[in-house]
Amino acid sequence: MPAGQARRVGAGAGELTVLRGRVWLTGRCGAGDGSDLVLAPGDTLRLADGAGTVVEAWRRGEDAVLRWQPQARRWGLLALARK
Repeated sequence: MPAGQARRVGAGAGELTVLRGRVWLTGRCGAGDGSDLVLAPGDTLRLADGAGTVVEAWRRGEDAVLRWQPQARRWGLLALARK
């Protein structure tokens, strides 16, 4: 993620991991709505809905590398198994 660009994390539940750099998150990312967090390399955060969270590189001129892993929808697999 280039420094100075804010982005929404992703739709639905999932896990955000910081691979390089530091990032600032705001929105639905903590115990309550509207909380702000700063994550460092190696930090992982589980989000109930990534669409409500905005992320941006913490320092100007320092890019960040993130991994977003959407949570698998188990109910869909269960529905297929029942058929």
